[in-house]
Amino acid sequence: MSARDERREDGGRALEPPSVVTSLVVLAALLALTLATVALAYVDLGTVGHVVVGLAIAGAKAGLVMGFFMHLGHEGRLPRLFAGFGFTWLAFLVLFVVIDVVTR
Repeated sequence: MSARDERREDGGRALEPPSVVTSLVVLAALLALTLATVALAYVDLGTVGHVVVGLAIAGAKAGLVMGFFMHLGHEGRLPRLFAGFGFTWLAFLVLFVVIDVVTR
């Protein structure tokens, strides 16, 4: 049995550690998105523009963290489904806050 086919006690596959290149690419992407967040503070996009761009940057960073550090890219459908439910719930919360602010 090769190292790739090793099984964990719970029946799942053992995860291989990510390569150094992959880790550096994810680090560079997170740092670039952090710099984009800081740069966003100095650009005048209006209130709505700042919110939309800021949430897009935050969503990209969250996607990288979930895919890389939480290993959702290597998991089955069920963990991805629950992560999707979490994002859907967050979207509803943000939507209701926006509706509340706009209607006042």
